[in-house]
Amino acid sequence: PEKNTALIKASVESSDIDGARILLSDMIEDEIFPDVVTYNTIIKGLCDRYRWFEAKSLVSEMESYGINPNTMTYSLLMNGLIKADKPAACLTLFEAANVDERTSSLTENVRLYTTAITAAAMVGDNERALGFIARMTQAGIKPNLKTFTALMNALIASGKTKLAVDVFNKMDEPDGFAITLAIRAHCDAGNFASAAALLTEQRDGYKAMSGRDIMTSYNYIILSSLQQEKFDAARNALVRHHFPLKVVLSRIDFTSHKTLESYCVLFALPHCSCLFSHPTKSELLQGGYIPSKETFKNILTGLDLLPPKGKMAQNAVKKDDRTDGFDFLLFVLDAIDARKIACNGYFYSAILLEGARLGGLRKKIASYLADARALTLGVSKRISVDECPVPEDEVLRITWEILLERYSEFKNDLGFKCLLPNLQVRVGKNEIRQVLASEQSVVYGSYRMRAARRFEI
Repeated sequence: PEKNTALIKASVESSDIDGARILLSDMIEDEIFPDVVTYNTIIKGLCDRYRWFEAKSLVSEMESYGINPNTMTYSLLMNGLIKADKPAACLTLFEAANVDERTSSLTENVRLYTTAITAAAMVGDNERALGFIARMTQAGIKPNLKTFTALMNALIASGKTKLAVDVFNKMDEPDGFAITLAIRAHCDAGNFASAAALLTEQRDGYKAMSGRDIMTSYNYIILSSLQQEKFDAARNALVRHHFPLKVVLSRIDFTSHKTLESYCVLFALPHCSCLFSHPTKSELLQGGYIPSKETFKNILTGLDLLPPKGKMAQNAVKKDDRTDGFDFLLFVLDAIDARKIACNGYFYSAILLEGARLGGLRKKIASYLADARALTLGVSKRISVDECPVPEDEVLRITWEILLERYSEFKNDLGFKCLLPNLQVRVGKNEIRQVLASEQSVVYGSYRMRAARRFEI
């Protein structure tokens, strides 16, 4: 049987499941009776390919030959049902085996209980998941790391975030997935400082999380904080881990800083010693993570500004005229300009449409965004700055947030002594109409004309 089992295993690993079943039939015809290992090999191959009903019939066949399924058999079947998105059937199978005297001892296994907890979480029966933990304790079965993470998933889904964090704190060596769940639990509870602290530990040396897990967690913090209108938490998540120091320094109160050094800090100009002495410099620069497309999408989702497909976003009903969201988006644009990162057309359009909806000064700022995009596209056409009427060392490139806060002080110098930030936008074919419509809703003003005269575009 060992030789035939090896051949069957080779067939399964080469994706020839039907060939493996033929070999099994030949064994039986030749009166070479397979054992449970042989059947489990084929059952695993069937479950991996979502052929669960065939796997179940194979279990019935092995029982008809007097071969009893073992713990591995039930583990394969239950995991196969989870993969096939049939958690209810997985729970039914587990409970049926648990009450059957012939198989009840097989279910007293941490792996099967963990799979059952996962299935209970998938169907939303979180009380049942907690009940499985109690049954494990009564049976003297010690939960493992996967059991705890499955339980955390169930608790988070049911809104019991504090209990989920308590479960996490009981883990001796949590893996990356457990840490990701703990971050979600902290965010759902509004405890963003604790969520950020877990990520900082990952950056500072405890590398249980993969780079993808870390980015996913950053994105979740941003999404959750914006949905809860905790804008400072969202800013911290972006600045501390994505963007360099000058974006933070650009937020200094302009009215209380009039020295040349403060101007350098405010506008991120060169030859400024305080750029290298800020107490949070090392904290900010060690992150090195670049925001992904998912990051931009989460920002818009968190602010409820994701442009709807097939209709203009300004037609959507808004509950109020709060400006926090638009102001946060200007902060994001300052941050990505500092890293010379482009945003996509949908993100850019959403900002313009929100500015148009709010009206007033923010619509004016949105119009300058359209001007900045046009000028950034024309950078290659600019002549030498030596021919400009204003000396280069007297020109200040301001940030979007500073322009919003001090518009009355800078509006007459825009295009001459003060320049807007560059704004790089990647516009896909499916975004062209949205971008043009959003620009049409805000563009009015003369900055582009003044800047064109300065650079003779």
